[in-house]
Amino acid sequence: MTPQALRDHVRILGWCFIVYSAVLALIGMVAGAIVLTGGAISGEREAMLITGAVGLLIAGFLLLVSLPGLLVGWGLLRLRSWARILGIIFGALHLLSIPFGTALGIYAMVILLNEDARALFDNPRV
Repeated sequence: MTPQALRDHVRILGWCFIVYSAVLALIGMVAGAIVLTGGAISGEREAMLITGAVGLLIAGFLLLVSLPGLLVGWGLLRLRSWARILGIIFGALHLLSIPFGTALGIYAMVILLNEDARALFDNPRV
């Protein structure tokens, strides 16, 4: 693979991490809002408190889980050496998230475990 092609693939991978994480955060906010609204529709005070707490927990958890992916994506776009290592780690973790996470994880492994990628991240100006 040519150095320019590898740079392009790393850039694409960075955007894939960012988009995947942003979608996960959006799903968390929507799911949290749905659960919160369900309690509000019931009109019962206890139900509103419980579903409000559960909705906030769901949204907060998925937002928290999506932050590292956003960070990795940003680091890959900037060719930071730490982003390669974290990209490999998070790519491996995404393999368990069928189907889109698996595709992202495989793509991350193919690109970031490439020997030329190590050289690219060690010396990004070349």
